Amino acid sequence: MTNSKVDSSACPSGGPTGPSRTSAESSYPKELKIELGAVEIGDDGHIQVAREIGPTHFIFTACGVTFQAEFQRRPGGLLRLEADLGKLRRNGESAPVDALVHRLLRTAGQLPGGRITLSEDSEMRLYAEAEPPAPYTPANVIATTAALVIGFKPYLGLVATARDL
Repeated sequence: MTNSKVDSSACPSGGPTGPSRTSAESSYPKELKIELGAVEIGDDGHIQVAREIGPTHFIFTACGVTFQAEFQRRPGGLLRLEADLGKLRRNGESAPVDALVHRLLRTAGQLPGGRITLSEDSEMRLYAEAEPPAPYTPANVIATTAALVIGFKPYLGLVATARDL
């Protein structure tokens, strides 16, 4: 067995004394964060940078309620949620329902980022908004969505109770 000396001047990263990387490895970030709406599928079926960045819409169900969401990716862009919570059955003898709904609307209106409304024809709707943290990755947008829904979860239970009375 012979000992051979390695010429480290041929290794730009320092050869055996330092980490060895290919030029491709050193030119890319370790973690690639793709923001929501930043890429699209091109006409040829390949992933490409989005030509224009419009709002992203999605629908989901949580706590028995269907939500519609919209997010516009730009600095200060808000994630907006909206949900139809149903119609209250109202009659002249609904004092307990009226008291519960009044309390619900008063306290839900104090939540940061959202409110529950009651229309003249007894339709209840939820509106909420928050700014996801940058970068606007799908994970950050989903986490912000979950935080908004979790904040309203106790009120959604009360809405279901009021609707069923």
